[in-house]
Amino acid sequence: MLQEFATLYGDIGLTGCIVACFLWLIYTMNTRASSQAESLQTLTVLNEGQSKDIAEILKEIESQTQIVVKLIERHNKSDNNSERRAEKLMESSERRQSSIITEINDVTDSLNYIKGRINGKGL
Repeated sequence: MLQEFATLYGDIGLTGCIVACFLWLIYTMNTRASSQAESLQTLTVLNEGQSKDIAEILKEIESQTQIVVKLIERHNKSDNNSERRAEKLMESSERRQSSIITEINDVTDSLNYIKGRINGKGL
């Protein structure tokens, strides 16, 4: 190889060698650019497929998010309804308790009156 370079140098001189090296550099850069363009084209095709897959996944996530939000809203409504029912039940039980206490007081008063009458006649 060195001998071939020496003969080439002897035949065409320094300028010819520099031109030959420049042409070789251009040739190698062209082949690299071609292979990189092919790789880029392949990546572009793969990226399009992945973009479609990502879009489908995002749609699925969005629909699942909407479902979860609706379930949470339904759960909250159910909690509100059960709280209202519990409040109504407490109010009605308080009213019943109040009326029972009133009845017991009335009965106790009547019983005390009767006891007083019985004790008053016996003296």
